[in-house]
Amino acid sequence: MKSVFEDRVWLTWLVKVRILILTVLLGIELAIEQFTPVVFPMRLFVEIILLGYAISVFHLFLLHFWRKTRVQAVLQLLSDLLLVSLLVYITGGVDSSLNFLYPLAIIVASILLPRVWAFLTAALAFILYGAVLELCYFQIVPSYSATHP
Repeated sequence: MKSVFEDRVWLTWLVKVRILILTVLLGIELAIEQFTPVVFPMRLFVEIILLGYAISVFHLFLLHFWRKTRVQAVLQLLSDLLLVSLLVYITGGVDSSLNFLYPLAIIVASILLPRVWAFLTAALAFILYGAVLELCYFQIVPSYSATHP
């Protein structure tokens, strides 16, 4: 059984990695925008990245004042999945190059939580990705993909 200290260390690590990944994604997308035209609105992408930073700061704040690490881990994974879905949607849905972020969230869930939560995270990631694709395909939300099937 893991101790509360180990859980807090993992959750702090998760916040730091989230900030690192958001920074790398922002830097890469801003560099790509300088050299090639992008299909999606860069302002909305930057706003979603800033939302990710705000969520990270909130989780860091929550980590210092709330002692329930299991609930915090679930909360962080759910917010990560929603953030990944937003990023995949805004960068093109089916054409997005950020689809690799879903397996990262599933791997983190398998590290932080029991096995059943890893399976639930994988199922939720599948549902969210399918929802993004279906909503774009049926034009319920505006699609930012380069192609339309």
